[in-house]
Amino acid sequence: MPLKANPVDAFLSDYKRELLENNPSEWNRIERAAERMDSFVRSAWGQERRKVVCITSGGTVVPLEKRMVRAIDNFSTGRRGAAMAEHFLSLGYGVIYLGRKGAHFPFSRHLDAACESGKLDSTFLRLVEAEAGAGGRLTLSIPEESGGAILAAAARSPPGEVLAGRLLTVRFEALGSYLHLLRIVSIALSRAGSEAAIVLACAVSDFYVATEDMPRDKMQSAEGPPQIKLSSTPKCMGALTKEWCPRAFCVSFKLETDEEILVKKAKGSIAKYGQGLVIANELRSRYERCLLIEREKAGKGEYRVEAIVKGTDAEIEQKLVAAVVQRHYAHCGESLDAVADDDYRWGKGGNRSSSWWSSLSVGEKALLGAAVVGVVALGAALAAAAFIPGAALDAARNERESAAE
Repeated sequence: MPLKANPVDAFLSDYKRELLENNPSEWNRIERAAERMDSFVRSAWGQERRKVVCITSGGTVVPLEKRMVRAIDNFSTGRRGAAMAEHFLSLGYGVIYLGRKGAHFPFSRHLDAACESGKLDSTFLRLVEAEAGAGGRLTLSIPEESGGAILAAAARSPPGEVLAGRLLTVRFEALGSYLHLLRIVSIALSRAGSEAAIVLACAVSDFYVATEDMPRDKMQSAEGPPQIKLSSTPKCMGALTKEWCPRAFCVSFKLETDEEILVKKAKGSIAKYGQGLVIANELRSRYERCLLIEREKAGKGEYRVEAIVKGTDAEIEQKLVAAVVQRHYAHCGESLDAVADDDYRWGKGGNRSSSWWSSLSVGEKALLGAAVVGVVALGAALAAAAFIPGAALDAARNERESAAE
């Protein structure tokens, strides 16, 4: 009897085949993004010796037609993920931001918020100063009373040249594209071992329309209300934590309208998939209070629940990132005690010291140890070879000098 295909692999295979037939440009975009993400990890972790985090953010879209016009969406704006990306950057991480097209993105979210509040939308163009001519530029002047949050964010943002090599943004829209990109970035991050972190803040659709159940072209209203058949989205958490990137520190999110159900489902998710932390949100209070749920270090089946509450002087995402970073360092076998705030902003912190050693497997450590011993032995042999001729020349010189006297 042939083995049954893994549901995640089957889903991804079907989606790729459908893209190649109906939307090849989207598949080409995914392949280009794969190259960018792999290159970023090689640079940030392999060369700059930074810890690297991927943050997924926003909500996925479920197409109702193969050549999508209509779709099922959710209300996720990407606000939390964008805020967390900024705070990870401030703590020295290399950040891959996998965000929904049209949702909030790091730093630009502050302008989005000001426009959404109505403070800037009616006066926006009057705030833009344009310099004409070749190489001209646009300058945006925002009064403090209209965009205080933007001014504050600009004051604490990193220099452009620092940010350019530390943040990679990749956009998605459809559910299938998101899952493909998540698999690709997870595999790219796997080379960083325990020094990789994955924060899954994206609101993934629980249901989708299978390829064989959707029309190729736009549904026609003249044909009456459509009959839409929904299938359950395959769970990819198990593949991520066990196959794609098993040594990374993984953080997932839960959102419910009842806190008792919320805590129960978060514990069940950890028991099933083994992620390092679940950030649990109750719908009405999610911007003011979150629960951090994780396994206790001692005691099988025991869980620790910690409440994080928004302060008066900082957004709650700053506290969430601090908690995640603390646990990620512990996951790497490191301590944050030696990290000072002043030395850990915009490029001074986050560099690996001894942590790269903890990211190696036992076999890799053994091979590296043998190589080091070999190099030391070779160096000693070369030093001896260099010393012996030198000593002989010195002795001969001394003998000649003595004869001359």
